[in-house]
Amino acid sequence: LRQIKGFMSRGPVSNDFYRSAARYAEFASWLHQDLGNISAALPWINRAQKWAEITNDPLLISYILVRKASQVMEGGHSELAVLLSARAGVGDLTFRARALATQQEAHAHAVLGDERSCLDRIESAKEFVSLSDRRNEEGPGRYCVPAYIEMQQATCWLRLDRPHLALQVFAGGLRDLPDVHHRDKGVYLATYAQALIAAEKPDEAVDA
Repeated sequence: LRQIKGFMSRGPVSNDFYRSAARYAEFASWLHQDLGNISAALPWINRAQKWAEITNDPLLISYILVRKASQVMEGGHSELAVLLSARAGVGDLTFRARALATQQEAHAHAVLGDERSCLDRIESAKEFVSLSDRRNEEGPGRYCVPAYIEMQQATCWLRLDRPHLALQVFAGGLRDLPDVHHRDKGVYLATYAQALIAAEKPDEAVDA
Protein backbone atom coordinates (compact mmCIF):
# COMPACT_ATOMS: atom_id res chain seq x y z
CA LEU A 1 0.00 0.00 0.00
CA ARG A 2 2.87 2.40 0.79
CA GLN A 3 4.37 1.70 -2.64
CA ILE A 4 1.06 2.35 -4.40
CA LYS A 5 0.50 5.63 -2.55
CA GLY A 6 4.12 6.63 -3.11
CA PHE A 7 3.79 6.13 -6.84
CA MET A 8 0.56 8.17 -6.88
CA SER A 9 2.23 11.02 -5.00
CA ARG A 10 4.83 11.51 -7.72
CA GLY A 11 2.37 13.04 -10.16
CA PRO A 12 -0.38 12.12 -12.63
CA VAL A 13 -0.76 8.42 -13.34
CA SER A 14 -2.71 6.58 -16.01
CA ASN A 15 -6.11 4.99 -15.78
CA ASP A 16 -4.41 1.62 -16.22
CA PHE A 17 -2.49 2.20 -13.01
CA TYR A 18 -5.62 3.13 -11.07
CA ARG A 19 -7.41 0.13 -12.56
CA SER A 20 -4.61 -2.19 -11.40
CA ALA A 21 -4.53 -0.56 -7.97
CA ALA A 22 -8.29 -0.96 -7.63
CA ARG A 23 -8.13 -4.65 -8.54
CA TYR A 24 -5.25 -5.14 -6.09
CA ALA A 25 -7.23 -3.48 -3.29
CA GLU A 26 -10.37 -5.46 -4.15
CA PHE A 27 -8.43 -8.72 -3.98
CA ALA A 28 -6.84 -7.73 -0.67
CA SER A 29 -10.32 -7.00 0.68
CA TRP A 30 -11.52 -10.41 -0.48
CA LEU A 31 -8.63 -12.16 1.28
CA HIS A 32 -9.55 -10.46 4.57
CA GLN A 33 -13.23 -11.27 4.01
CA ASP A 34 -12.38 -14.89 3.34
CA LEU A 35 -10.57 -15.00 6.67
CA GLY A 36 -13.71 -13.65 8.35
CA ASN A 37 -12.14 -10.28 9.15
CA ILE A 38 -14.66 -7.78 7.75
CA SER A 39 -13.23 -4.85 9.71
CA ALA A 40 -9.93 -5.35 7.87
CA ALA A 41 -11.65 -5.95 4.52
CA LEU A 42 -13.68 -2.74 4.43
CA PRO A 43 -10.77 -0.24 4.31
CA TRP A 44 -9.39 -2.13 1.30
CA ILE A 45 -12.71 -2.21 -0.57
CA ASN A 46 -13.15 1.51 0.13
CA ARG A 47 -9.75 2.17 -1.45
CA ALA A 48 -10.73 -0.03 -4.39
CA GLN A 49 -13.93 1.93 -4.89
CA LYS A 50 -12.12 5.27 -4.72
CA TRP A 51 -9.50 4.23 -7.29
CA ALA A 52 -12.04 2.53 -9.56
CA GLU A 53 -14.18 5.66 -9.71
CA ILE A 54 -11.18 7.63 -10.97
CA THR A 55 -11.05 5.33 -14.03
CA ASN A 56 -14.73 5.89 -14.91
CA ASP A 57 -14.82 2.18 -15.86
CA PRO A 58 -18.46 1.15 -15.26
CA LEU A 59 -17.70 -2.59 -15.20
CA LEU A 60 -14.92 -2.23 -12.65
CA ILE A 61 -16.97 0.13 -10.47
CA SER A 62 -19.96 -2.23 -10.60
CA TYR A 63 -17.86 -5.25 -9.66
CA ILE A 64 -16.29 -3.49 -6.69
CA LEU A 65 -19.68 -2.23 -5.49
CA VAL A 66 -20.94 -5.83 -5.54
CA ARG A 67 -17.95 -6.93 -3.49
CA LYS A 68 -18.51 -4.04 -1.06
CA ALA A 69 -22.19 -4.96 -0.74
CA SER A 70 -21.20 -8.51 0.19
CA GLN A 71 -18.86 -7.26 2.90
CA VAL A 72 -21.19 -4.72 4.48
CA MET A 73 -23.92 -7.39 4.51
CA GLU A 74 -21.62 -9.74 6.40
CA GLY A 75 -20.86 -6.83 8.71
CA GLY A 76 -24.53 -6.57 9.64
CA HIS A 77 -25.64 -3.75 7.33
CA SER A 78 -27.99 -5.46 4.89
CA GLU A 79 -29.99 -2.29 4.13
CA LEU A 80 -26.81 -0.65 2.86
CA ALA A 81 -26.01 -3.82 0.92
CA VAL A 82 -29.33 -3.51 -0.91
CA LEU A 83 -28.52 0.08 -1.91
CA LEU A 84 -24.97 -0.76 -3.03
CA SER A 85 -26.14 -3.76 -5.06
CA ALA A 86 -28.85 -1.73 -6.75
CA ARG A 87 -26.33 0.97 -7.62
CA ALA A 88 -23.96 -1.71 -8.97
CA GLY A 89 -26.62 -2.81 -11.45
CA VAL A 90 -27.06 0.60 -13.06
CA GLY A 91 -25.12 1.94 -16.03
CA ASP A 92 -23.45 0.75 -19.22
CA LEU A 93 -22.89 -2.82 -18.07
CA THR A 94 -22.69 -6.33 -19.45
CA PHE A 95 -25.49 -8.74 -18.65
CA ARG A 96 -23.03 -10.69 -16.48
CA ALA A 97 -22.31 -7.60 -14.40
CA ARG A 98 -26.04 -7.10 -13.94
CA ALA A 99 -26.40 -10.73 -12.91
CA LEU A 100 -23.73 -10.32 -10.23
CA ALA A 101 -25.37 -7.18 -8.88
CA THR A 102 -28.88 -8.63 -8.76
CA GLN A 103 -27.84 -11.90 -7.10
CA GLN A 104 -26.01 -9.91 -4.42
CA GLU A 105 -29.09 -7.77 -3.88
CA ALA A 106 -31.08 -11.01 -3.52
CA HIS A 107 -28.80 -12.10 -0.67
CA ALA A 108 -29.31 -8.82 1.16
CA HIS A 109 -33.08 -9.10 0.82
CA ALA A 110 -32.90 -12.67 2.11
CA VAL A 111 -30.98 -11.59 5.20
CA LEU A 112 -33.66 -8.94 5.78
CA GLY A 113 -36.34 -11.62 5.48
CA ASP A 114 -37.89 -10.14 2.31
CA GLU A 115 -38.60 -13.35 0.39
CA ARG A 116 -40.53 -11.74 -2.46
CA SER A 117 -37.80 -9.20 -3.30
CA CYS A 118 -35.14 -11.88 -2.94
CA LEU A 119 -36.80 -14.26 -5.40
CA ASP A 120 -37.50 -11.42 -7.84
CA ARG A 121 -33.82 -10.52 -7.88
CA ILE A 122 -32.76 -14.15 -8.31
CA GLU A 123 -35.05 -14.57 -11.31
CA SER A 124 -33.60 -11.41 -12.84
CA ALA A 125 -30.09 -12.72 -12.26
CA LYS A 126 -30.98 -15.97 -14.05
CA GLU A 127 -32.24 -14.03 -17.06
CA PHE A 128 -29.15 -11.80 -17.15
CA VAL A 129 -26.66 -14.67 -16.92
CA SER A 130 -28.50 -16.57 -19.64
CA LEU A 131 -28.26 -13.56 -21.96
CA SER A 132 -24.60 -13.15 -21.04
CA ASP A 133 -23.79 -16.77 -21.92
CA ARG A 134 -25.41 -16.38 -25.33
CA ARG A 135 -23.14 -13.42 -26.04
CA ASN A 136 -19.96 -15.01 -24.59
CA GLU A 137 -19.32 -11.84 -22.61
CA GLU A 138 -15.89 -11.17 -21.14
CA GLY A 139 -14.96 -8.95 -18.22
CA PRO A 140 -15.26 -9.18 -14.43
CA GLY A 141 -17.27 -12.00 -12.92
CA ARG A 142 -16.66 -14.73 -15.51
CA TYR A 143 -17.35 -17.24 -12.73
CA CYS A 144 -20.98 -16.06 -12.76
CA VAL A 145 -22.46 -18.94 -14.79
CA PRO A 146 -25.98 -20.45 -14.52
CA ALA A 147 -24.87 -23.02 -11.91
CA TYR A 148 -23.38 -20.19 -9.83
CA ILE A 149 -26.77 -18.44 -9.75
CA GLU A 150 -28.39 -21.74 -8.75
CA MET A 151 -26.02 -21.96 -5.80
CA GLN A 152 -26.85 -18.40 -4.80
CA GLN A 153 -30.56 -19.20 -4.93
CA ALA A 154 -30.03 -22.23 -2.71
CA THR A 155 -28.04 -20.13 -0.25
CA CYS A 156 -30.80 -17.51 -0.24
CA TRP A 157 -33.38 -20.20 0.60
CA LEU A 158 -31.18 -21.18 3.53
CA ARG A 159 -30.93 -17.54 4.64
CA LEU A 160 -34.74 -17.40 4.47
CA ASP A 161 -34.93 -20.44 6.77
CA ARG A 162 -36.32 -22.67 4.01
CA PRO A 163 -33.73 -25.49 4.07
CA HIS A 164 -35.87 -28.05 2.25
CA LEU A 165 -36.23 -25.71 -0.73
CA ALA A 166 -32.49 -25.02 -0.56
CA LEU A 167 -31.78 -28.74 -0.83
CA GLN A 168 -33.89 -29.05 -3.98
CA VAL A 169 -31.83 -26.35 -5.70
CA PHE A 170 -28.48 -27.61 -4.42
CA ALA A 171 -29.07 -31.00 -6.06
CA GLY A 172 -29.01 -29.58 -9.59
CA GLY A 173 -26.58 -26.73 -9.02
CA LEU A 174 -23.82 -28.88 -7.55
CA ARG A 175 -24.13 -31.32 -10.45
CA ASP A 176 -23.89 -28.57 -13.08
CA LEU A 177 -21.06 -26.57 -11.49
CA PRO A 178 -18.05 -26.45 -13.88
CA ASP A 179 -15.23 -28.79 -12.89
CA VAL A 180 -12.72 -25.92 -12.72
CA HIS A 181 -14.63 -24.34 -9.81
CA HIS A 182 -12.84 -26.49 -7.21
CA ARG A 183 -12.83 -23.98 -4.38
CA ASP A 184 -16.38 -22.83 -4.98
CA LYS A 185 -17.55 -26.43 -4.91
CA GLY A 186 -16.01 -26.81 -1.46
CA VAL A 187 -17.82 -23.70 -0.24
CA TYR A 188 -21.13 -24.86 -1.68
CA LEU A 189 -20.77 -28.36 -0.24
CA ALA A 190 -20.24 -26.78 3.17
CA THR A 191 -23.36 -24.65 2.68
CA TYR A 192 -25.21 -27.76 1.47
CA ALA A 193 -24.19 -29.46 4.71
CA GLN A 194 -25.63 -26.53 6.66
CA ALA A 195 -28.92 -26.95 4.80
CA LEU A 196 -28.94 -30.67 5.60
CA ILE A 197 -28.41 -29.93 9.29
CA ALA A 198 -31.23 -27.37 9.22
CA ALA A 199 -33.43 -30.00 7.54
CA GLU A 200 -32.54 -32.45 10.36
CA LYS A 201 -30.45 -34.76 8.17
CA PRO A 202 -27.21 -34.95 10.17
CA ASP A 203 -25.84 -38.16 8.60
CA GLU A 204 -26.13 -36.74 5.09
CA ALA A 205 -24.55 -33.51 6.34
CA VAL A 206 -21.52 -35.47 7.54
CA ASP A 207 -21.19 -37.09 4.11
CA ALA A 208 -21.38 -33.68 2.41
